[in-house]
Amino acid sequence: MKQKFFTILLLTQVLFAELKVGEKFPNVVLNDQFDKKATINTKDKIVIMTFEKSTAHAVTEYLEKKPGKFISKHKVKYIADVSSVPSLLFPVFALPKMKKYPFSVLLIRDDFGKIFNQKEEKVTLYKIVNKKIEEIIFLSPEAFPKFF
Repeated sequence: MKQKFFTILLLTQVLFAELKVGEKFPNVVLNDQFDKKATINTKDKIVIMTFEKSTAHAVTEYLEKKPGKFISKHKVKYIADVSSVPSLLFPVFALPKMKKYPFSVLLIRDDFGKIFNQKEEKVTLYKIVNKKIEEIIFLSPEAFPKFF
């Protein structure tokens, strides 16, 4: 019984371990709000991640004010963990709003988001070079626009 418990504990830590500087960014294949598959590639330099409604609103408000090529110019991918949005409400309320954004938002709709670093009420930024994590930054919604 003890052995089983420790095996489960170890697997849980491995499956939901946070990423670290120096590690390779995981191979991510996610759908965006238009159901188009996208991945993080070697050209990407920054991955913006949000896990809460307040941080997602701050990021989308900022990006909506930027020129259309802002994300591609800065080699940015934006990932939003929307797994906490009830599955019945997401396609009715959240998704139609997201389809109006002039940029792509990669969507996490399950527990996959748990492998990523997150702090309450913070935007997570990964600076990456050739898919290797160079820096992990946590910003408040107010501080996020100052990053760029």
